[in-house]
Amino acid sequence: MTLRTRFLMILMMGGWLFSSRASGQILDTIEYSMQQKPKFFVSLASFNTFVDGDFASFGGVRMGLKYNNRVRFGVGYFELTNNGVVSTIPIDEGQGIYDANGQLELSFFSLSAEYSLRNDFPWHFAVVPFQMGFGSAHYEYISRSSRTRVKTPSEFIILYQPEFNVQYSIVRWFAVGLTTGYRFTLLRSRKQTRNFDSINFSFDVSISLDELYYELRGEKD
Repeated sequence: MTLRTRFLMILMMGGWLFSSRASGQILDTIEYSMQQKPKFFVSLASFNTFVDGDFASFGGVRMGLKYNNRVRFGVGYFELTNNGVVSTIPIDEGQGIYDANGQLELSFFSLSAEYSLRNDFPWHFAVVPFQMGFGSAHYEYISRSSRTRVKTPSEFIILYQPEFNVQYSIVRWFAVGLTTGYRFTLLRSRKQTRNFDSINFSFDVSISLDELYYELRGEKD
């Protein structure tokens, strides 16, 4: 995907959110919600994607503050949970360059802002226009000289990952749903890993720990 195409995708999402007749309603809802008392939330999360043509699964946890059940600000931690992402990488051990199969190891912290388009139990529709990831990535491979498993130097990465999701809650703390979006790679400090640009998608099983806590205490969020 070219830089121009990526830029147009971001503009289209931004235009949908903050232009036309809907923008005034969204901004009014955000302003009203931010005046309400915030509540803490924490949830287990996962998503699927592709990296260098291989299927990849990420798992993690996200927590933060929610306002009026319409606006959320969260921080999270995610890491690659399957070991099937393997790329051919060039290795230089001082005796000539050769190609090896490198297994990707990737983890990152995220900062996100979410707006709920609809949040009427049991349905939840939301857009995540802002989600930045800051983390590290490296490969592990079998050294030809030592015959041992070796790590490449880690590199710093910055990701931008806007998303849209829909969920159906079976009970208030347990939901199933679908999330889709796109991941843009803004920085790879060493340029040694593959570009991580790709579609994100997941069929979600979401466990909201804060909602479970409220239910066990007999409270309604």
